[in-house]
Amino acid sequence: MLLPFNTSEKAMKRTSTISRLVEFGLRLIGMWPDSAYPNFYWSMYMTMLGLYQYFQYSYIVTHFDTSNLSILTDCLGLALANTSAFLKLFFLRWNRR
Repeated sequence: MLLPFNTSEKAMKRTSTISRLVEFGLRLIGMWPDSAYPNFYWSMYMTMLGLYQYFQYSYIVTHFDTSNLSILTDCLGLALANTSAFLKLFFLRWNRR
């Protein structure tokens, strides 16, 4: 049985202050409440991020040269920013409620 189209449903707006893209990203990494398999998604995301960090720091160690400091500072700045994001996500998960 089909119900007639209600125009008030079309005018309804989303009441959440969090955008759909942020919600999607949090669901993707397993941090959104009541998401499916949050431990699996979070552990996979952190494993990939950890591997990324490992290869990034191994590149820095192998290509460390004081004669070319501009490349070193670019790579080290990016690696430290990614390490900061990794630690923030880890402690966010550690202190979750």
